[in-house]
Amino acid sequence: MPRFWLALAVLVLAAAAAVPGWTQPVPAVPAITAPEPRAAIGTATAGRRFAADGQDFAYTVRAAWQPVPSLTGAVTGEVFHVAYTRDGAAAPTRPILFAFNGGPGASSVYLHLGAMGPRRAAVGPDGTLQPGQPMLVDNAESWLSFADMVFVDPVGTGLSRIAGGATNSEDARAFWDVEIDARSMARFVRDFLQRTGRRESPLYLVGESYGGFRVARMARMLSEFHGIRPAGLVMVSPVLDRGAMAVDPFMPVPAMLRLPTYAAIAWRHERVAGVGRDAAARDLFVAEAERFALGDGLIAASAGDALSVDRRKAFHAGMARFTGLSLEDIARRDGVIGPDVFAAMLLAGSGRVLGLYDASVTLPRGDRTSGLRGLGSTLGTAIETYLRDEVGLATSGKYVPLNFQTSRDWQWLGRGDFGYPNAAPRLREALMADAALRVLIVHGRYDLVTPFASSTWTVAQLRLPPARRAAIRFGLFEGGHMMYLHDESRRGLTATAREFIAQPAPAAP
Repeated sequence: MPRFWLALAVLVLAAAAAVPGWTQPVPAVPAITAPEPRAAIGTATAGRRFAADGQDFAYTVRAAWQPVPSLTGAVTGEVFHVAYTRDGAAAPTRPILFAFNGGPGASSVYLHLGAMGPRRAAVGPDGTLQPGQPMLVDNAESWLSFADMVFVDPVGTGLSRIAGGATNSEDARAFWDVEIDARSMARFVRDFLQRTGRRESPLYLVGESYGGFRVARMARMLSEFHGIRPAGLVMVSPVLDRGAMAVDPFMPVPAMLRLPTYAAIAWRHERVAGVGRDAAARDLFVAEAERFALGDGLIAASAGDALSVDRRKAFHAGMARFTGLSLEDIARRDGVIGPDVFAAMLLAGSGRVLGLYDASVTLPRGDRTSGLRGLGSTLGTAIETYLRDEVGLATSGKYVPLNFQTSRDWQWLGRGDFGYPNAAPRLREALMADAALRVLIVHGRYDLVTPFASSTWTVAQLRLPPARRAAIRFGLFEGGHMMYLHDESRRGLTATAREFIAQPAPAAP
């Protein structure tokens, strides 16, 4: 009889795990006491003034390392970060935000010197320094005007490293894991707030690209493990569900979710006929593409070989209209067009291709020095100059804007897990567990890497009650993955973030 009841209990637990919304208990983080920062690491602190956009105030910038243990405690990482605080502000009530970029393997320099910091690298939408400009300029759109900020470089990026200065990749890999990364970064936030006396400050997590995936997971961990409830999440061009972005001929949903982005890009480069050139006409055209993508287009793409001849012709004609590609090119690929193919084909014959990260920018065909690599190199030089000349940080280490080894070796799924990594369930848990949590998701209209429809579709799958669904806001800007490289979009992003952070928390039900 005891064996019968034991078997029954196992079956009940298995059935419960299959019920939507049922969450298995998360194992507790091991109790680890991280060592204090070593004096040999070094920090630098500088006092400066912010004078832009009608504001003038003093602030302090501090560049430092903070220890973070791995999940087992066997390896300790030293996480480099740059923190900004406004002098004389009431710290307990002033918002504080922690900013992360993505990759995985990207440092925070993209948000730091591209969008949010009080100093900005003078790079344009193509990722190169603007002629006649100094490398660094004052940033009138800095988020420091309404929040204190901490820019965080996970282990393997920026100047972060393993304790003792080791760069052994085997040790670094202790942090290159979806679960361990989120837990270690949550631990970093907790320790920073504790050390600086800011646990009561309104907390915001900002994540770009994979950073959006990271902060979606961190939000629940901070509450569950550390008793810290973020006030809000800001996701810039986020990856939430990698399945919704998959380039896979057997997955029609992500193929169709790219179509609204293709339509916007085709309009931008004047490759669609009969559509006006004003923003209103563009938006109507893109909305029509989205209806087709999730309606007749998705049905046709899902049917595959079972699609009738007439319906296949109609499907191909619709894809040609919205993508700006020829009917022959569409038919040759049966309507399924990957982002690389689209970027190469839209301007065929011109000698140029679209930028994957910002398709409003074109590049010489075959050019492998522009785009993300070129931007990373430029920003890497800019932040080394900034840290040395303006913050006073003396270090022999080379700042790593983008670590391709980290990206290659990243452990996306746990042992025995299958499918595509997805942070959306964790985001849902965080929203349901905290009625005050708010989310802002922003995209660039011409981003081929993280198409904007993939986020709206993923959020629609969360099946949230109306009150929690209303806690999520969306924003769409000119530009691509780093839309803030466009001056007007950077201004719009800052204004949107300021309004979002100033917004009062939702009233408890």
